Amino acid sequence: ASIMYHSFVLKINKVCELLAMAFLIIMIAIVFFQIIGRELLQTSVPWFEELAKYLLVWTTFIASGYAYQKVAHLNVEAFIKKLSFSNYRLVKRIIYIICISFAFIILIYGYQLVAKSVNSTTPGMGISMSIVYSIIPIGALLQIINLIDLLIKPEEKTSEVGE
Repeated sequence: ASIMYHSFVLKINKVCELLAMAFLIIMIAIVFFQIIGRELLQTSVPWFEELAKYLLVWTTFIASGYAYQKVAHLNVEAFIKKLSFSNYRLVKRIIYIICISFAFIILIYGYQLVAKSVNSTTPGMGISMSIVYSIIPIGALLQIINLIDLLIKPEEKTSEVGE
């Protein structure tokens, strides 16, 4: 079961990776065209800057769950690698449970924020703020999915971890 779940998580992460790359490319293109427009044409598209900001936020939340699998988040590895392997595994699992709990809180409050912002619109693009804010619970869910995968995946002993 954990192998099937891990395979499922890897597929989700591949989609997230592709979305994050696409969002970054679009964001870079928007900023580039904004600069060209302002400097050469003396004009700019008002909602481009707003879209670039939202794409940055969306990219961050989409990649946040994937980052757990790549061990790209800040962590305390230097301290816990000095522990024995059994204590190392225990501390890692406690950290995962704390992170899942925090992501669950973000999921709940993010959902409430989405529900409260249905009637609000963005100033430049005129879209519902609930669309913009929906990435908060989505990102939290992606984090939870990845953290559960790490929690149930067997920890492999490495030479860096104490004996």
